[in-house]
Amino acid sequence: MSLPRYKFSEESEEDLLGFFKVVAKHKPAVSNDVDLWKILLPVDKEIYNKIDSFKNASSDEIIEIIESDEEKTEAKSLEKSNQDFRQPPDDEPNLNVTAAEDLIDGVQELLQTESVLSETIIKQIGSEYSSECLQNMFISFAKNLNSECTLKLWKSIISANCVERSIVARYFVEYILIVKVLHEHNDFVTMLFVEVFDEFPNEVVLALSKVLFETNANTNLVIFKSNLDTLSDNHKNTLLSTFKSHCQKLELHHLSIILSLLTSTSSGETLMKIVELMCQVAKKFSSEKSFGKLLLEIIQHLGSNVVRTEQQLKYIISNHKSVFKAKVVKLFDSCLQDHKIFSQSFSM
Repeated sequence: MSLPRYKFSEESEEDLLGFFKVVAKHKPAVSNDVDLWKILLPVDKEIYNKIDSFKNASSDEIIEIIESDEEKTEAKSLEKSNQDFRQPPDDEPNLNVTAAEDLIDGVQELLQTESVLSETIIKQIGSEYSSECLQNMFISFAKNLNSECTLKLWKSIISANCVERSIVARYFVEYILIVKVLHEHNDFVTMLFVEVFDEFPNEVVLALSKVLFETNANTNLVIFKSNLDTLSDNHKNTLLSTFKSHCQKLELHHLSIILSLLTSTSSGETLMKIVELMCQVAKKFSSEKSFGKLLLEIIQHLGSNVVRTEQQLKYIISNHKSVFKAKVVKLFDSCLQDHKIFSQSFSM
């Protein structure tokens, strides 16, 4: 007689083994008739071997196997429950995000009517939300707050005395101030830039340093440089010193930024480091006018101190080909002569 054959489902393995455990427990001498299932329901040889082991086991051994499997099943069930507890459903709302969204709306409404936010709100912003929430919060502020409300938010930060105000200030600098410095140049941005730099210089230097290294050909350098020009010499010196300490290689878009940051009080150490960086790219930028202009300014600021980096400057000048070369050579020679005259007068 031909009997129908059915494909075995792996998901049913546990139930199938459980059935034969019970059979083996109550009827240790399993007859061959029971093996009829092999014909109807073909499975892997590994499962055959497991079932055969039940046939050869004693009743006590079968009971131990069943109890052991029940313990494993309970352990798996408990582990699954723990996983379910630790991992909430995907559709469960993130309470931190929801609360942050509510706070954003509340702050924006308050800034429409109040002159400053309370210190409690500043403390709440700085202590109760993740960095991701704070980032999204200040990106939203940057997009939605007008100049008046932005100024109110800034005044709220500096009027607070809590330690959390420095955290709030850092996000204000990175996601509001720097965005404006890169894309807007007006009296409001100028005033805000200077005030924030005076109050939180470390936060501004950190944020601006990232900008200095991340700027590229697509950055609107005209606006950025216009805002840098409004800074005090002290602030410019701080930024330029930070830049030269971390810059490994000059890029073309760095040149005009360095020009904006040079001052009459730039340190000799900073100037010589810039000469060193320029020496590395002297051939690459030999025909660039911005490179020639920067070279001219550096020599002007060094004055008679050009002798301290004379050989590097000679190498740069010998490779330079822009329209500034004649002026550079004349100024360099004049500075060397001034140094010679000064040295002679000092030795007399």
